[in-house]
Order: sequence, then C-alpha cells, then structure tokens
Amino acid sequence: MGREDDYRDRAEKRSVRDKDDRDRLSWSEIDKLRSGKKVRNERPSASRKEKHVTQQYKNDLNDIFDKGVIPDYLKEDMAALSKPKDEGQLRLLAAIRDASSPAALRKAVNAYTKKHKEFPDDTTILYRVLECDDEAVLLQAIRQIAKIAEVEPLPSKRQLALKLESIALMAEDGELIDEAEELRRKAK
Repeated sequence: MGREDDYRDRAEKRSVRDKDDRDRLSWSEIDKLRSGKKVRNERPSASRKEKHVTQQYKNDLNDIFDKGVIPDYLKEDMAALSKPKDEGQLRLLAAIRDASSPAALRKAVNAYTKKHKEFPDDTTILYRVLECDDEAVLLQAIRQIAKIAEVEPLPSKRQLALKLESIALMAEDGELIDEAEELRRKAK
C-alpha cells in the first residue's frame, strides 16, 4: 500500500504542476512572440525638412552656449525685447514700487497718473497702489484688479483681502467701499 500512496501523491503533484504550466507560456511561445511583429513608435517620423530645422536649431543653441555667437534671427528678437517701450513710465513705476513712505507713494502715484490714464496690469504695482491714501486712485486700482481677476487667478489673495478690508473700513466714498468689499469676497 505504501507504493500506491507514493504513486498517487506523485500523480496529484504532477496534475497541480500541469495546471500551473498551462497558465504560463512555454519558451517556444515566448520566442515566437519576440520574433513576431514589433510595436512601432506611434509618432510619425519627421520629414527631412523638419529634421534639418531641428538640427539647425540645436547647432544654433550649441553656438550660443559654446562660442557665445547669437544667430541674426535671434538678435532681432532680443533687441526688440530689451528696449524699454517708455523709459519714463518705467521710472515712474519704479518710484511707486520703491516708495518708502505714504507721502512718497502719494507723490509717485500722482506723478504716474498725470502722464498715464491707467496703471499697467501688473498686480505687484496695483497691490502697492492700494496702499495709497487717495480714494480716486484706490477705486481705479480696485477696478483694474477686478478686471484681472476675471481673466486669471490673483496672486497673494490673503494679502489682497486684508488690504481691501482695511480700505473698506477706512474709506468714506460709498462706491469705493462697495467695490472693495465685492473684490474682497471674490479674492477669498
């Protein structure tokens, strides 16, 4: 009886092993899959012209970094970007940004508004203008910030909300108070 039990045990083990092997691929099946069609990159190959343009661009970049030589087509673009459009405007904006006292800020803002109708759509400048004590200027800045808020998210919302709350508390003009409160609600 001992031998029959051994044979039976071996047969059971073999049947379990056969089940496991059926789930796996044989080496010949794996080799067939490997030698079959290979998956191609789905990105179409670039045309000769595209390859040439790309190579030329890479060569230009290498020249910029290795030799310090800037291609003519980039020199034109860089010249246009580096020229300030209005040096006077830049100086006035710098004065607003760098004002160290309320009186200096008021003076810088007044100098700017004499020459320009609106402030630039730069939130750092507009947030700085919110520290001015002229209610007409504050109203103008709040309206510009509200326009920007319709298009893009505002930076430093908590800081803006605190400034607007302070303006609403200190202002005498009802329209300024309303617009400051409305923008503060939007900024939260």
